[in-house]
Amino acid sequence: TVSQKYYAYVGGLVGYNNNQGTIQNCYRYSNQIISVKEGTSISNEPTNTAGVQTSIENFYSEYWCQHVLGWTEIVIWDFDGDFPTLNYVVINSDLTIIISTAEELKALQGVVLTQNYILGANINLNGMEWTPIVGVMGEFDGNGFTIFNFKITTINYGFLGLFRYNSGIIKNLGVENFTISSSSHSDLYAGGLVGYNIGEIMNCYATGDVSATSSDAYAGGLVGYNIGEIMNCYATGDVNETPFYAYAGGLVGYNIGEIINCYATGDVKASATAASAKAYVGGLVGYNRGTITNSYATGNVSATSFGDDAYVGGLVGYNRGTIANSYATGNVSATSFDVYVGGLVGYNYYSEIANSYATGNVSATSSNADAYAGGLVGYNYNSGIANSYAMGDVSATSSDDNADAYAGGLVGYNDRGTIT
Repeated sequence: TVSQKYYAYVGGLVGYNNNQGTIQNCYRYSNQIISVKEGTSISNEPTNTAGVQTSIENFYSEYWCQHVLGWTEIVIWDFDGDFPTLNYVVINSDLTIIISTAEELKALQGVVLTQNYILGANINLNGMEWTPIVGVMGEFDGNGFTIFNFKITTINYGFLGLFRYNSGIIKNLGVENFTISSSSHSDLYAGGLVGYNIGEIMNCYATGDVSATSSDAYAGGLVGYNIGEIMNCYATGDVNETPFYAYAGGLVGYNIGEIINCYATGDVKASATAASAKAYVGGLVGYNRGTITNSYATGNVSATSFGDDAYVGGLVGYNRGTIANSYATGNVSATSFDVYVGGLVGYNYYSEIANSYATGNVSATSSNADAYAGGLVGYNYNSGIANSYAMGDVSATSSDDNADAYAGGLVGYNDRGTIT
């Protein structure tokens, strides 16, 4: 028990560390009590606050899994023997913690991972309602194993996925048989693996379904919003959105980073929730401002009942980046106010497409404005298309007598663009 006028540093193991020392392979016995009494401070805050007693059974409790000592996480303690021990291995002199059971993985819910982690086995979460791991700042290595049978259906805000965000490295990991379904009045970022990625994701896959309803929803089969790098990854589940602004992709909802050697096979659908709603929907990426290379999508893509613009493509809905050596084979359709639909890209804006193709059928329908449909690109604005082709049937329809419909086997409408 500590009573102090100014600062009190209390700990059953260490009162104050200040990141100056290393604490490893240490423990405290169960049933210990911490009692803290806050005294008078120099800013004349209330005095003689009653002490708060906290009983801490052991470091395996949720409380200790969320705290660090000198930035060394205290997690994954084994209490089966006479003395508790940490389950870890040393790789390249870095502390790498092995996760081999569902209980060990559950202990990471709501935690920011600053160390390196590696899976030691496939982990079955038995259909549990999952609270996402907050983020990866170190490295999470799936080691070729999978995490499967979980759902996220009760969290209606923020970043959703097995991980909320990644600013480190996630690799060699599969997530299977999951369902993510959420609605929110604010921005929502949802992906089977990660909601928001600014790090690296390599050799990973996701096979579950993702659905999102929000004012602005960014949903992808693997990642909701990507600023980092995604390499050698795929997603096979369906993606559905019913937001005000829809950014939906079979792999990634919104991409500013790099996507290399990736694919998606699920169907991607978006339907409007308001008269002025907009859609950016693609078989691989909904809205692309980055680079997509050596990638493809095979699912059908559709957007319906949007009162504002809809940009829909077999690979990318709206492209402001670079697409190379990529293709799409799914059928693509949309109904909207102004509608831009392409077998590969719905709207290509100051961008480049090279060595790519599309084989799916394309249909664009507008009841009040213009419709643009192209076998490869619906609308090409100040952009270049080189060494590319399309094979699907194309149709564009507008029921407004004052509106126009444009349909092209390769491009619906070429506005100051270059086709070579």
